[in-house]
Amino acid sequence: MENEKKKKTSLSIPVVIGTNMLEKTLLQPFNMIKVRMQLGQGSGAQIASNMLKTEGGYCAFYKGLSAALLKVPLQHFVRVGSYSTLATIAIEANDRKPLSPLQNAK
Repeated sequence: MENEKKKKTSLSIPVVIGTNMLEKTLLQPFNMIKVRMQLGQGSGAQIASNMLKTEGGYCAFYKGLSAALLKVPLQHFVRVGSYSTLATIAIEANDRKPLSPLQNAK
């Protein structure tokens, strides 16, 4: 039973990271346009057409993608690691009893 649970957990980490990386890849063009709109470079349509005409076509939408993709697994491992550490500390503070759902929510 414990071995099956370990397999599910070990499989879920790559799946979560992979789906987050896919999301970053699909949304990168929208993020590029959003950031440039926030910088006041025009409307979304103007920015997209300028990027296509002057900055190298569709590849211009994916500048900075490598940094975004590198951030995904690092964020995930920090999030999981900090949760595990904080959960262990909380359980030890609770006289080594499992935390109730109410305690988990706080």
